[in-house]
Amino acid sequence: MRIFALLLVGCTSPAVDPPAGREPRLEEPPQVPPVIGVCSEQVSLYGMTGSATPTTVGPFTIQSEGVDICLELDGRDNLQVADFAASTPYEQNTTSSMFQLTLLDHDGNVLRESWDVTFGDSPPTTFANLEYGVTKGTVLSAVLHVAAKCVPLGTTVSVALFEPYE
Repeated sequence: MRIFALLLVGCTSPAVDPPAGREPRLEEPPQVPPVIGVCSEQVSLYGMTGSATPTTVGPFTIQSEGVDICLELDGRDNLQVADFAASTPYEQNTTSSMFQLTLLDHDGNVLRESWDVTFGDSPPTTFANLEYGVTKGTVLSAVLHVAAKCVPLGTTVSVALFEPYE
């Protein structure tokens, strides 16, 4: 006798009544800037290491409030810009990441939100990606807020700071 188990995990958005003559569509909930809490990790990155090899931070279990990673992004010695990049691990068989990344300054202002990157089609593979240019000659103190679209979920985050013009 064979027993098979199937576990499906997914996120849904509430359906919205369409205006007359339009197709129904799913509506994304309004984005509310996250509230900066206590940082789970503190990471300092130097932009002129000569390598864009990312640093893995975590693992984390993401609850409804998300996880904050405090960052010090050192672009003092960069030639043009210090390119900050953050991404989640690859997710198979989906075209929408289960995670949202938000880069904030220490006053809670949103500097950049992540977007989903999908490649391949059998099966598709997706990850959340965020990039931000740190002005050369500066050090930026920031917070990377990692939230799950469905909670709780476990993940790691890769972060890197590098000179793209070297």
